[in-house]
Amino acid sequence: MKSRALVATLLVLLVVLGTALRIQGALGASGFDAGDASGMFVTDPGVLAYLHDGVEDLRADPLLRHPEEVDVLAEYSYGQELLVPLARGLVGDERPLHMVTLWLVAFLSASVVVPLFLLAHALTRSAGWALGGVLW
Repeated sequence: MKSRALVATLLVLLVVLGTALRIQGALGASGFDAGDASGMFVTDPGVLAYLHDGVEDLRADPLLRHPEEVDVLAEYSYGQELLVPLARGLVGDERPLHMVTLWLVAFLSASVVVPLFLLAHALTRSAGWALGGVLW
């Protein structure tokens, strides 16, 4: 039981470290401003807001390209973006949206070590090899 707790602790630490490194990398970039998102969004903020709040039928939306219906799921990249409004609701409106997005995407990207570990463990039946594979 101790080894499982140790492995779980190591995986949590890897996710935290990966998240922190991604956030620091973004904050250290010359074009990134933590306080002001001006110039960072390459799409219309109104479309983003509508996609997050207003779409009722994702397969046949009549408003984005009226009079044609648009299959939003086929037309737009719509993955992690669905989680942004949920994360924003948890942290509140006092943090800028682009910072909430940065933290969320950094965490989701760093969390990839967990399924990689599980896959390597399933294939090798060894926590050591699986951790080694994740760290490689």
